[in-house]
Amino acid sequence: MNVQELKEQELVEEQRRRQMEEENYRLEREAEERERQRRLEEHRDIQKKVAKERIEQLKSTTLGARALAIYSEEVCSLSFCVAG
Repeated sequence: MNVQELKEQELVEEQRRRQMEEENYRLEREAEERERQRRLEEHRDIQKKVAKERIEQLKSTTLGARALAIYSEEVCSLSFCVAG
């Protein structure tokens, strides 16, 4: 191999190395974004579960049950309820 061929080969290898680095960087960013989305979804699920539990606790009290019944009637009267 002459000097010109060696330089060309080095350039090709350098370009291939850069492409691999860029691909690895992209894959890392995508994995981080997926993990971030997973954590957000998990957080939302926990919030929903806690809210349901609190509503159930309220329903178990006399005052809470009355308040939720009145609230439900008001919501339905605003036509948010679907006739079943």
